[in-house]
Amino acid sequence: MKHYYGIYFLFILLLKRALSARMTVPPAEDFTRPAVYVCHYQDGFGVTNALTFFPIFVHVWVYEALFSAKSCFHNARNITFKERYKLPGFLAVFYAAFIALFTPPLMRSARAIPVYRANSRDRTKMHSTFELSAQALAEGECVLLFADIEYNSDSAQTGQLYSGFTRVDKEYYELTGKHVPFIPVYCSKFRRKLLLGDAVYIESENPTRKERKAVAENIQQQLNKLAVICHDV
Repeated sequence: MKHYYGIYFLFILLLKRALSARMTVPPAEDFTRPAVYVCHYQDGFGVTNALTFFPIFVHVWVYEALFSAKSCFHNARNITFKERYKLPGFLAVFYAAFIALFTPPLMRSARAIPVYRANSRDRTKMHSTFELSAQALAEGECVLLFADIEYNSDSAQTGQLYSGFTRVDKEYYELTGKHVPFIPVYCSKFRRKLLLGDAVYIESENPTRKERKAVAENIQQQLNKLAVICHDV
């Protein structure tokens, strides 16, 4: 895997930084490498600000539909613009076509990792998300993901998280014989700060569903404590 952003993504990244209000971020030395960083999506606020201001290179998890123009168009038209924003058909088609033109090459330039959901069109590729992530981690890189079940909630409080992301630890352990740290990342709207929580580890070689769920709950609790510290809730 490539361990640097492409020119297209770097251009968008620098443009976003120039147009955004500044965010206080810990120095790059404070970021553990390799690690899986888990951030609160917060209806897009978390992903846009984490990616914009993260001081180190990361492979972000992105829904696989955004990697091809056809699937990106259908997802944007039917789910984003028609279902969520209730736009009329012709406007949904217009905006979706625009999104489909620019998003797939942006995802490739960002070196993003496609996430194949349980109801994905190609279920055989679901495991590749963990394999690609483990490979990047084994090479000393970091992964950034958003595990919110209610991803469209704009609340600063983090709700329940999917625990499936923790399966990357098994792949990483098979490659390295080590467990990967899962680190909470919180982006504060009120304080304009990016805060890091404490690393959480899976301690067994073959964790049970209960152990994986405990990791996700620990991260959720830490994210909510960080939100309180920042007076966002």
